[in-house]
Amino acid sequence: MNRREALTRIAFLTGGALSFSTVAGVMSGCQAPDADGWTPETLSADAAERLRLLADTIIPTTDTPGAGDVGIERFIDQMLTYWMVPDERAHFVERLEEANAMARSSFGHGIRGLTSEERNTLMQQLVDAADGASRETVTVEMSAAWATYSEPVDVVDGTRQPPQLEVTLVPFFYKLKELTMVGYYTSEPGATEELQYIHVPGRYDGCEPLEEIGRTWAV
Repeated sequence: MNRREALTRIAFLTGGALSFSTVAGVMSGCQAPDADGWTPETLSADAAERLRLLADTIIPTTDTPGAGDVGIERFIDQMLTYWMVPDERAHFVERLEEANAMARSSFGHGIRGLTSEERNTLMQQLVDAADGASRETVTVEMSAAWATYSEPVDVVDGTRQPPQLEVTLVPFFYKLKELTMVGYYTSEPGATEELQYIHVPGRYDGCEPLEEIGRTWAV
């Protein structure tokens, strides 16, 4: 499964279109850096751990790796640093801090001190807040936005980049879910362990009961 196919599947799983920055990052090969010696570039170390715990609540470890097992905080920090436009980046980081404040208000301690049950409750609070939140749209001058990246890139081969881009600042939970799903299912464990995977598939069966397959196929 290539990255375009992965994005199509993930958009289906998340129930909507993916943001421009997310598509740009994945199509250009964004992935979690190696854990050895890693230091977050946009997030603090504490915020990165909070983010890992929240993402792991969305995709927990079961008989397959969870989001926290694939370095999801490293992937999201890369997306924040190199692929989100400044308004998106600031919006996400601010809302992550608000989620930590929400945890303190509800449970007396921040996200890192929550039990798994408390994290589930917090996640529902974030869902409720997202459902009732308004969405702000900002206009981004793309020449200035690309200048913040490490080097010029082609988002999709053969396409021209727009001079301006309308960016919607979505509620925190929805952006967290999008980045978690994308980072997880474009990682090797997510694509080959959580999804069924055969490097060289055999015959094609167009309609098989899900209970006989066990989980969705990666190819």
